[in-house]
Amino acid sequence: MIKKLVWAMLVLSSIGALWAADAFMGTWKVNVAKSKFAKGRELKELTLTAVEQGDNAMVTLMGTTGDGKPVSVKYTVPLKGGTLT
Repeated sequence: MIKKLVWAMLVLSSIGALWAADAFMGTWKVNVAKSKFAKGRELKELTLTAVEQGDNAMVTLMGTTGDGKPVSVKYTVPLKGGTLT
């Protein structure tokens, strides 16, 4: 009985994940303590945010380099393939 309950929960939870939004959309932060950087390329912080906008994904990188300079990159990626804009 418990095995059937566990299997039912597993199936129901995986169905929900299949209907969820794109797994690549969201916000991520670099764990600087666990990261290794080349000398002179260190980061104090870096956050990547990907947001779906119609047929494209807007990707934004914001952060700070090891010497305190700001980092800011923003670009659009077509979700169905193609060229970057």
